Amino acid sequence: MKRFTVILLMSAVYLMAVADSSQKYREYADTIRKEVWGMDLPSFKSPASAEKYGDESAVILAAYRGINAKKKTGIAFNVAMLTNILTSPIKTTPQIHATDLYRRLIQINDRAALEKFSEFELVTKEKTSNALNFWANYKEDVNYVLGVRIIKPDGRTIDVDTNDFIDVKEGKNEKELKQKLAVPGLEIGDKIDVFYYTESKLKNAHLDFISIYFRDEYPILNYKVHCEFDDNLTSQIRTTEGAPEFRCTQAENKDYIIDAELTGAVEKTPRLWYNGLRQSPAAFIAVYNRRNKQDYTPKSARKDGIQINPDPLDIQNDSWEQMSSVPYNQTFFGILTGHLDGGKKVSGNLKKMLKNGEITKQQAADYLYNLLTFSYSTNNYKYYFNDFVYYYRWFLDLIGIKDAEMAISSVDGSQPVDQCIYFDNISWLTHVKDIDRWYFPVAGFTAPGEIPAAFQGNPAALRPPKKKKDADGRPLQFLMPVSSPEDNRNISSLDVTVEGSSLNIERREENYGSCKGAGADILIEPDLVDGYLRYLNRYGQTIALKENKKKAAERAERYNDAREKQLTAMKEEAKSYHGIDALQLKDYRIESIGIDPDSAMLSYNLNYTVDGLVKRAGRNVLVSVGLLMSPQTEVLPSDRQRADDAHMISPRQFETRITLAIPAGYKVSAKSLEAFDCRIENEAGAFTSQARIDGDNVLISTLKRYNHKIEKSENWTALTQVLDAAADWRTHTLLLEKQ
Repeated sequence: MKRFTVILLMSAVYLMAVADSSQKYREYADTIRKEVWGMDLPSFKSPASAEKYGDESAVILAAYRGINAKKKTGIAFNVAMLTNILTSPIKTTPQIHATDLYRRLIQINDRAALEKFSEFELVTKEKTSNALNFWANYKEDVNYVLGVRIIKPDGRTIDVDTNDFIDVKEGKNEKELKQKLAVPGLEIGDKIDVFYYTESKLKNAHLDFISIYFRDEYPILNYKVHCEFDDNLTSQIRTTEGAPEFRCTQAENKDYIIDAELTGAVEKTPRLWYNGLRQSPAAFIAVYNRRNKQDYTPKSARKDGIQINPDPLDIQNDSWEQMSSVPYNQTFFGILTGHLDGGKKVSGNLKKMLKNGEITKQQAADYLYNLLTFSYSTNNYKYYFNDFVYYYRWFLDLIGIKDAEMAISSVDGSQPVDQCIYFDNISWLTHVKDIDRWYFPVAGFTAPGEIPAAFQGNPAALRPPKKKKDADGRPLQFLMPVSSPEDNRNISSLDVTVEGSSLNIERREENYGSCKGAGADILIEPDLVDGYLRYLNRYGQTIALKENKKKAAERAERYNDAREKQLTAMKEEAKSYHGIDALQLKDYRIESIGIDPDSAMLSYNLNYTVDGLVKRAGRNVLVSVGLLMSPQTEVLPSDRQRADDAHMISPRQFETRITLAIPAGYKVSAKSLEAFDCRIENEAGAFTSQARIDGDNVLISTLKRYNHKIEKSENWTALTQVLDAAADWRTHTLLLEKQ
């Protein structure tokens, strides 16, 4: 009874603490909302007219971004005291306190916008530190606030009350605190004034990288930016693609004041194939506290002040310096030996075989890359992704490949290295000169030597030689190679039989290059482990996972859970392929995961039946053969006019090969068969199809090709012709006439 009473008391104390914390947050959020609503922002009080944009789903009448960062000094427990009793138990730690306000006034013009802005959800608090808590070397404490008000057409302003925000707990042990809001009373024709506010208290950490985009999915009529940065911090700003000028002044307290304003209307972004980071007017900001001893501070940021559009070579040099700081440390043999049986002997064996001519340099380099990738992926990626490439180059040297060199580039989702502002957005690459082969950080299902699509065509730079005499005459700055459509192809092969009102389909998918991204949704841990081990157990090597009984049991349990999820994923894949829910999956099989450079194909098979593709027309049968090709991109009327280049994943090619068994007692209508022949070819790409009868089967093939990774805007009409032809083909049906 006594123990039960103690538990009750503890539970009551816990519930009181939670309630108190929730109340404090609400008071804090209300204070922030009051301050934000009280700001003097003329563009919000008297917004520009949106009459011109009445056909748009929504219009951003005004936007505001306010960022403030101050240097602070905190205290922490001095761990050094544990080894030196004369050391003070307290030490100072560098901190950054920052706030970031993003506010928008949005005109709601249709139901789609109404639905989008009628519900909000945000995490209210996040804390990150190591297990030492108070004396942690690194700590983040972040609070978030959402504010919403409605402005009615008659001018009435309605602030959404605190009680309308619902507190919820999610995540592991319900430790993730969130607020959800269903905006009451919002209607088409209203304006919604909404803001997100972030307050960060960072210890021994730099401020998160900041991106400001002056273009959105809706037109923007005005966008003002106001930043205040402590003069004891280093703030670097890069503007791109015609962003408004950033003007810098200094306040009496020496803080740097940065202002910019976009006053002319900016049209909405295109719906299809648009890379906002590379195409939108934007500003990117990095803020550093150089006194920080925990996070790496780049060399270009080791002097306080403001840098607007610094030389990109300075930022590139930050990456080179960071690369030089990675130690040649023997403990990193743990990358290969910590959890892999057989990994310890690999470097010696490869070196011997390479020297004796038993394997080629390319085979040795490819094997080592896949071994390191397997080690990283099965060890929960515990190492920094750029370190992967650096240590890979080190291991190459260890087995006798001495002509490997380092380079840097960036993916499509980061700034190009010739416009970079943030060193951590730069990726390291290894290049083996003799075989002209590139090796990248772990990226999906990339086979050794493949250039991931996200790097193709992007600016890159070789590491400058330490001495001028070591230069070989090649330019240090260059563009990464771009692949062909055939290098990034998908082939769908379907054997189809009519079974009453259903179709039985056996489909094989083959994916190469960038099309291997399809594996992200369907491949599971056992597929990857088995695929890599099949590749790695060659050249006399024996590689296996090193684990005790407990870890083996945990892995077996993970495998069971993963297979259940994979079954669901395969069903969804088949439904998505045809765009039809009425489907029964009979069987599936993964053939190859696409990491063997000799056959870098990701392939799998499915066997299923699908309803809804066969219809009776009297004695005849109509088969929706067009739906045996995967869904095609639809060009909407609003997409027809375009002034922006189309940024795609890569050049690509999609092939469909259909074999349809003609049911006994039926013949194919020649006229309906002719409708499946099509040929559209132009500078942007192609869509072609052919149909013929071969004995008891109808053979139909299609090919859709995108010629370029970036299609120029002047070729947009040509590209839409390809898209329209493919979308139209998918509507066709085949008539089977009763004999």
